Amino acid sequence: MSPDLQVRRRVRQQLDQRPRLTEQEWIEQCCQPNGISSPIAAFAYTYLQRYSGLEMGRVQLTDRLETDLHWTQICWFDWTFTLCQDFWQTFAIDLEESLHESEFHTVGDLLSFLNDRWIHHSARLPAQEV
Repeated sequence: MSPDLQVRRRVRQQLDQRPRLTEQEWIEQCCQPNGISSPIAAFAYTYLQRYSGLEMGRVQLTDRLETDLHWTQICWFDWTFTLCQDFWQTFAIDLEESLHESEFHTVGDLLSFLNDRWIHHSARLPAQEV
C-alpha cells in the first residue's frame, strides 16, 4: 500500500503554518528538553522525514501520529519494518520484537521508545563502544 498523497499534501499544508527548524534547532528546542538524545533525534529527523514525506523541522513531539499527522496514511505500509532495518543499520539495535506501533500516540512517544532502546543498549556496552 502506498502513501495517500492527497492526505500527505493536506498535512504538509497544515505544517507549513509553523516555522521550519533546522536539524540542530529541532534537536535543541524539541528533543533535548524532552530527554531525547542527540543521536536518536538526528536519526528521527532524517528517517521519519523519509518515511512520511513531512519536513521534520515543522513537526512537534506533541503531534499525534494518527490524529494530527495521519501517519498510517502518509507513510508506506511497511514503514515500521523499514524503521527496524534502519535502526539496526545505524545503531545495531534490534527493534522488531519490541516495536508495537499501536503504543505510540505522539511523535514524542515514538522518539522516547527509540531513545529508551538506545539507552538500554548503550548501558550494556563497554565505554569505548558507546
